[in-house]
Amino acid sequence: PCLPCHSGLAPATKLGPRFSPKALLPIPEHPLISTLKTQAQDLIAELNRVDWPKKEKVMRYTWSVVILSILVGFYLWAADLGIAKLLKFIIPTH
Repeated sequence: PCLPCHSGLAPATKLGPRFSPKALLPIPEHPLISTLKTQAQDLIAELNRVDWPKKEKVMRYTWSVVILSILVGFYLWAADLGIAKLLKFIIPTH
């Protein structure tokens, strides 16, 4: 038996003198816990309503970002190289 009341014995003989029937009542939920549960349910509901893009569209946009990032990197590298050479021309070091 999991509880003293199931075995027919007096509760004090199994759980000691501090046992009270109130201990078996459900613990009231903390407001923070209920708020988190509500937020999680709302999040799942919202994610189910999202119109997710197809794989082809995601891949196309991903490759666009990769190519654009490489082009910007080359541009910044060339600009840095040009500025460095210009500064070496303007301010010679011996």
